[in-house]
Amino acid sequence: MTWFYYSEFTAFFEASTAALSKKALKDCGVYTIAWARFGYAVPFLVCALMFIEIPPLDTTFFIMVAVLIPLEALGTVLYIRAIKYS
Repeated sequence: MTWFYYSEFTAFFEASTAALSKKALKDCGVYTIAWARFGYAVPFLVCALMFIEIPPLDTTFFIMVAVLIPLEALGTVLYIRAIKYS
């Protein structure tokens, strides 16, 4: 039953992120907001690395990361632009 609470929290925080992004677009640019969405998560992710065992990584992992990071960046910028114009 805890999955229900997790899904509710996720929906709330995702909607809050979109609303706050739209509000911040009045003062900042699209690229600034796009970078801020990921930039504020970095300290939490670095802290989580201390508790996670990193498995051995092969070349397939690095190829997929090289392909997916530009796609994720493009998707985020387009998402923020859509929020701006909506």
